[in-house]
Amino acid sequence: MFKSKTYTVKEFLVSVILLIASLILVFSIIAKCSFEESKYYVLGFLVLLFAYAIDRFFYIYQDKKTYYKLTELREFREISYKLMEDLSAVDMKERDMYDRVLRDAIKALKKSDAGTISMLKDDEWLGFVSAQGFDKNILRRIPLNIKDTYIYTSTDGKMDRVIVVDNSGEKSHLYDSDIKSESGKEGISFDGSMVNFDQMKTTIVAPIIYKGKAIGSLNIDSKSKYAFDEEDKKKLEFFAFYISEYIDRYNYNEVHSKLIKYDQMTSVYNRDYFNELHNNLHNKGEVISYVYVTFDIRGLSSINEEYGRRIGDKLVMAFIDIVKKILPDNAIIGRYAGNEFTCLISNVNKELCKTMFKAIEDYIDLNGIIVDNKKMHIKFDYGMSIYPNNSTDIDEIIVIAEQDRKQNKLYDKSLEENPF
Repeated sequence: MFKSKTYTVKEFLVSVILLIASLILVFSIIAKCSFEESKYYVLGFLVLLFAYAIDRFFYIYQDKKTYYKLTELREFREISYKLMEDLSAVDMKERDMYDRVLRDAIKALKKSDAGTISMLKDDEWLGFVSAQGFDKNILRRIPLNIKDTYIYTSTDGKMDRVIVVDNSGEKSHLYDSDIKSESGKEGISFDGSMVNFDQMKTTIVAPIIYKGKAIGSLNIDSKSKYAFDEEDKKKLEFFAFYISEYIDRYNYNEVHSKLIKYDQMTSVYNRDYFNELHNNLHNKGEVISYVYVTFDIRGLSSINEEYGRRIGDKLVMAFIDIVKKILPDNAIIGRYAGNEFTCLISNVNKELCKTMFKAIEDYIDLNGIIVDNKKMHIKFDYGMSIYPNNSTDIDEIIVIAEQDRKQNKLYDKSLEENPF
């Protein structure tokens, strides 16, 4: 039940005047008037009574309407606050986020029956990332050109506001049409009735804006005509904003995570995170064995002095690119210091690992390293230890590999001094 609102002064005075007038008429009829005269007073009394009843009816109607509006607003606030809290506190996957926002948007817009979220895959083509009330499997196979969307055509390509489309099922370019693929070739033959597009009478669409650019749209559909009003536009704007906020926070976390985990120059793991991965690999016992490798570029300081640090940095980046191409996908590479790197390769023996690093040496000897269109030839030294053959202690594993690298460096130096 709804609760009555408090009377205003004006409403109170009107009620008092009507009541007094009614009482005067009643007493006048009883005390003074004949039957012939009283019928006019009775008629006037009935008119006033009818007017009073009409006034009370509209008062109650407006009271109910206001109550239902307030109830909808309260429900919307509860939905939006809970959504904002969950998106902020929980490490939610991207697809789950889209499904959750769409579900809550459909719940908040009372006359909605279905909805979709579509996001840009490149500068021109959209893909459906979430759907409710439609067949997700079919929609996810459909490439959609952004220029064919309601919001693009309705805003002259600006996609800067929420729009409402009436008779949307009849206007949908997806209804009873062949869908083209991104390459322009024939896509799947698609009938809008396959996903109930033809049943929708009204569609409301909000652009998803990120850094000033529309990157997708949140679309809510209804089987009723003229289902959405200005309040619904404002609500949908909020849900589109939540998606933008999630993407912004996700990208921030990705950048922050890279700053924490990766060496910014070479894009391999930094020293701290590499050590963390090494500890996890060692302590969890998820692999039978692994090879720990430490390696460094020989004479990098001389290169920096002769050619400048910019050339030296580019040389390091090019060198690591070669290393990543030759080592297997499961190799974990970290930058320990300026020209010193470390590597973990699981479930390989030492001889195979030596073969890999010999391949890196041979590649550089044959092709050199191209920096600013100059071919440069460098040498690097490496040492290895294997778990558990050499040791089961993580610190000893590291020390053994470093000693092995130093011995190899001394051996190569002696060969250079006395090649015969």
